[in-house]
Amino acid sequence: MNTDKPLWVPPSDWETTRKILACIGSLGHYMYFSRGGRAGRDHVLTKLYRHDNHMAQRDLQEAMSITSASLSEVLGKIEDEGYIRRSKSETDKRQFEVFLTQQGIQRATQLMEDRKQFEQQALSFLSQEEQEELLNTLMTIITNWNRKES
Repeated sequence: MNTDKPLWVPPSDWETTRKILACIGSLGHYMYFSRGGRAGRDHVLTKLYRHDNHMAQRDLQEAMSITSASLSEVLGKIEDEGYIRRSKSETDKRQFEVFLTQQGIQRATQLMEDRKQFEQQALSFLSQEEQEELLNTLMTIITNWNRKES
């Protein structure tokens, strides 16, 4: 993600609720794309890394909540880059297993370290009290939005 470009900020003449919702959307957009998107290469690599460097392709698809065609496209690209290898399952020849290569393990390790650094710095400008207040506010929003959805 290009971090040189500032996050979008709502116009000052918008009402408060609209500004808040726009800011939440802007933060969500930033988090999604700065992490490679839900079905992107980085997400696949870290998912495999967290599962002992391999998973059944079907399990990976379910864990990522994407279609088999979308996953196959992503896997083809990262296989070409040398990050993974695929092979037929020993137990079910109709299925494929996806394995991180050594290069994939190195990349996934770096991604995890980058994520850890981001998490340590993301809200470092807020005091502990401000972070807890923000968390409580966000949890209140999530709880109420979940109630409306059910």
